[in-house]
Amino acid sequence: MKFTIKKVPVSEKEKRDRAEFFAEDTGQYVDIEAFVKQDIYDEFIDYKCLNCKYEEELEADIVFELFDPSFEEYPLLTCPKCGKDKFVPLDIYNAKTKE
Repeated sequence: MKFTIKKVPVSEKEKRDRAEFFAEDTGQYVDIEAFVKQDIYDEFIDYKCLNCKYEEELEADIVFELFDPSFEEYPLLTCPKCGKDKFVPLDIYNAKTKE
């Protein structure tokens, strides 16, 4: 099943902060001005619990670290509010609650 991944542009200040942090943390040279000129996006997935209806926006990187598409049809997580394994992307929630 398909689900929506929202792409949010990273601000120039945030790109600069990330490049400076990376350079300091790794000791590697970073062309900060070139990095800042790039189009960079953070990606998010809206989630909703099929049990308690709790909603939250999650970073897509974290979701995809836990998701195995060869094993699962969509990323199913444990709801941080009720503790049930029924926390699904909002698109999946909408499809399942309309059935």
